[in-house]
This record gives sequence, C-alpha cells and structure tokens, in this order.
Amino acid sequence: MLKYHEKGLENEKTYPPQYKTEKPFPSVPEAVKKAAAMYKKPGESEDVGASRAWVSGQLYYYATYGQGKFDPNKISEGYLVIREDGSVPPFSEAKKPLRMINSTDGMFREILLGGAALCQPTNV
Repeated sequence: MLKYHEKGLENEKTYPPQYKTEKPFPSVPEAVKKAAAMYKKPGESEDVGASRAWVSGQLYYYATYGQGKFDPNKISEGYLVIREDGSVPPFSEAKKPLRMINSTDGMFREILLGGAALCQPTNV
C-alpha cells in the first residue's frame, strides 16, 4: 500500500482509498421467494433474480420461469413481478418494473459477454 503526503497536511493518507464494501444485490426477501414458488407450474423451474426496481415508492423483484432445470443461457418462458412484501401486482402496475429490470439485466449481460471485444485500446 502506498502512502503519500498532501501539501499542507501533516497526516498521511492511504492510497488507494479504503472503501467500505457493499453488496450491490442484497439477498432476496423470503416473502418474494415464497411468492415465486407459489406460481411455479409442474415441470418448471423458477429463478428469483436479485435485480430489483424502485418505482413510485415501491420495491419490485422479478422471477423467471422455464421448462426443466434452470439454465441461464436459455430464454425464459415467463416472468413474474413481485413486490418486496411478496404480493403480486396487477399487470398494469408490473409493466414498468419489468421493463426496467429486463433492460438493465440485458445491458449488464451485453457488457459482461461482449464488452471486452468492444473495447478499443487508446493511445494516451
């Protein structure tokens, strides 16, 4: 760890700064997991994503459903938006959080899978 002195200050500062670690995706509430399991049909698997959306003062999670064992590379066959308390909103209310979560997840996926190929070295 490097140490440096700022001009005019007697205290040493640590470089790089020591940031407090945070979990960007805290664990999914049990009420949300239970709600997702209730809507699962026979032969389906569900995956409750840690991604969430804050819309109009309400926190929403979502679950994806697919036939057979869960495979992240397979296209989901169904989605369910679930409020933080485990209740399921009507479709008219669920559209906006679903679009927000899907769009964000899609962007993250593209960056993770194709981001390195899109980076161009720069001459500094």
